[in-house]
Amino acid sequence: SHDIEAAKVTVEALPHGGNWKEGSVSWKEQLDTKESFVVGTFRAKGLKEEVKQKLYELDVTEAITPSNKRMTFKLSTSSDVRLDFAGAEWHNGKAVPELMLTMSG
Repeated sequence: SHDIEAAKVTVEALPHGGNWKEGSVSWKEQLDTKESFVVGTFRAKGLKEEVKQKLYELDVTEAITPSNKRMTFKLSTSSDVRLDFAGAEWHNGKAVPELMLTMSG
């Protein structure tokens, strides 16, 4: 509910996450977190009924290097508040998480 205190969400980069397929990761079958590191945090809380989605932005530049051809990001929280993050199955894929690149130079 929107009256619940916001939960801190931690975003970690998993350079050795591997080649995983959607649906293959679960609480019991987690990805390799070897050499993972925190790239940032944000606060998330429940939305009012009339609000269907909310965008959170986080700069993950430090996780991107020329040697990383593939990068997995893990979102976690120590809160006991339930948080649902959209994926390909939610709302016919209209809220799939995006990685937006800004090039400079």
